[in-house]
Amino acid sequence: MLKYRSTAAYRATDAVNKQIKSVYGTFGPDSELYEMYVNKLTASLPAGSVNISKGGFIQITKGKNMPTAAQIKKAKKGLPSVKQAKATYKRDIAEEKLYVAGKQVTETDIQREAKSVSDEEVKSYVDAKSYVRSQEDSRGKLRYDASVADLMATAGAKSYELLRAILEEGDKRANAEASKENTNAAAVEGSYKNGGADIDSKRAKV
Repeated sequence: MLKYRSTAAYRATDAVNKQIKSVYGTFGPDSELYEMYVNKLTASLPAGSVNISKGGFIQITKGKNMPTAAQIKKAKKGLPSVKQAKATYKRDIAEEKLYVAGKQVTETDIQREAKSVSDEEVKSYVDAKSYVRSQEDSRGKLRYDASVADLMATAGAKSYELLRAILEEGDKRANAEASKENTNAAAVEGSYKNGGADIDSKRAKV
């Protein structure tokens, strides 16, 4: 591998791999940004040049299947860095906050609000958005338990964190109902078996 290290392709590969690892570590494997990296790089680079690392995230090979510097440059075009993504998310969060509050939104308001958004808020936003996206069907429509239909139907804009809370509440209610049904079924089955045992016992005495 040493013979590759002085090449432009090796340097380009190393830089993108570090960027991938940073995106994976910062936003997680289920984030839309990491998914964007996976889809763009695997579709743009030659077959066999993108592999899964021991850490679980994709990496561009630095061996004999390493792409050219030109191929890597073209493949990474449009893929934001962690810093760029955070700036975008902070703007999205600011805009979401203003809309949820029912305020008149201007560009100045968004920029001012974005400055106060912390990295922790970005992480919570990304996690909530990833969860909500995971609950969508192939047409992008949210799947949720009927027990929270009233919460989903309430007026006003909903943040991703609120949507996640509602969806998780639906899951809890559904699981509680399923558990209740299983308990009732077990009780009926137990009662039947006990009744059967009593009958068998009475028959033995005859």
